Amino acid sequence: MRPDRARPDGESLRHVAVPYDSDEDFLRLLLPRVRGALRAGRRVLAVVTPARLELLRDALGADAPRLDSRARASWYAHPHRALAAQHEYTLGRRTLVIGEPPWTGRTDREVREWIRYES
Repeated sequence: MRPDRARPDGESLRHVAVPYDSDEDFLRLLLPRVRGALRAGRRVLAVVTPARLELLRDALGADAPRLDSRARASWYAHPHRALAAQHEYTLGRRTLVIGEPPWTGRTDREVREWIRYES
């Protein structure tokens, strides 16, 4: 990490993959993390499909307005821009980001770049 981009609170980025294969798994695995982050005063950003965003908002009930979101298609248009957007969004803020980069319809080269983004 570049020293000029170090977090002032000393907290580092953690990337946690949470594999799921159904909407039920999505909620079972992510809802506790989202609720915990909100209780801890973190911002929560969801960059997921519209259907999953609706599921998450419905499950959060009264806390749904505290969930921020971005359009998945524009956020994940290019890996370098997605990294820059995430950096800007989280700079100086304790944040949980839930992301679902689209994998289908990508060329082999694009898939390799998104794998690098994920790593």
